[in-house]
Amino acid sequence: MNLDKLKEGIEEVFSRLEKGHINLYHDISKEQFNFEKEKFLSSLEGKSRNEIVCGVMGLFALFKDAHTNFNFFNFKKHDVVDCEIINIDEDFFLKNGQYQKILKINGFPIEEVIDKAKNYICYEVKPYLWQELLFYLRSREFLNGLGLGGEDEIVYTTTQGDYKISKSATFTQSQDPFYQFEDENGILYVNYNKCVNMENYPFAQFVEDIKAFYKSPPKACLLDLRKNSGGNSEIINPLISYLKDNKIKTYVLMGQKTFSSGIFAVVYCKFYLDALLLGKCAGQPTKNYGEVKFDNINGELYYNYSVKYFDFAKSVEDNVKRKTFSEDVFDYIGVIKPDVELGENIDDFNRGIDSQKRDALKLIEEE
Repeated sequence: MNLDKLKEGIEEVFSRLEKGHINLYHDISKEQFNFEKEKFLSSLEGKSRNEIVCGVMGLFALFKDAHTNFNFFNFKKHDVVDCEIINIDEDFFLKNGQYQKILKINGFPIEEVIDKAKNYICYEVKPYLWQELLFYLRSREFLNGLGLGGEDEIVYTTTQGDYKISKSATFTQSQDPFYQFEDENGILYVNYNKCVNMENYPFAQFVEDIKAFYKSPPKACLLDLRKNSGGNSEIINPLISYLKDNKIKTYVLMGQKTFSSGIFAVVYCKFYLDALLLGKCAGQPTKNYGEVKFDNINGELYYNYSVKYFDFAKSVEDNVKRKTFSEDVFDYIGVIKPDVELGENIDDFNRGIDSQKRDALKLIEEE
């Protein structure tokens, strides 16, 4: 795609976004956005492909909608290095035998890297930014496009030394089941990782298997949504009905990866079951955009955008509020917070201990 065609394509992307998004300029005025867009388009001459990709990502980030973003995967073959990075809040750790705190990336202090990267990532609340960074801090193309390193390798400086990584990661379909359950001393523990029916094992059958396992209802349910980043929000309904009909006290474990339809699972449990929320803040706020549509220009510029707005919180803007439920689910506006925060520490990670699950079960036993 030559430069003129590229400019036309980028203009067409944002023209279509204006028509398709439910409220594109909710956080930035159209005039301010167009100023930023024209400034970027006038600067394309001499930029590398990675710089252009990141520039478009930066324009999308101005919309402050985690469901509306430029698809880095399809613009160019996406290449991330083969390593594992985790975070505990704002601290990031590289696994090399054990998890080691990252101090620098390609010679740049990690605080500086994050401060720059956050302007090119679409997010609404900080927990989701941390989740996205777990991927982008491994991307040579992304870091290169921001002027934070070359294209061949990434050098991580940890508390234990420097690690140069050039090998590319191989992405395979996760073998983890979307949902599974186990009994924890009379407590039903449900690990619900994805709001999608498994092939040959629909979620409704999964719930029937839970009913068959328990001759009498369990004393409580711990629903683990920490890895649930979305899918079809209605799939969980049979479990909600079972828990409600049997008056089973429900606890929800959530975190920064709890997102999109995973948020609906949190909301349903809070609204219909008066569930106690445990863990860390979720990846979306109480008011958010969603239900994604996908599009592309000439098979080159891939993007997605929100077509619905969801409001689960009290608001002074009652005249424009769009109710999803008959009553407010949350009595505050902002990131969805746990009722009881359950922390994490790197020592537990290094020992292979799921301290949040352990502490959640202990809390339930003691109530």
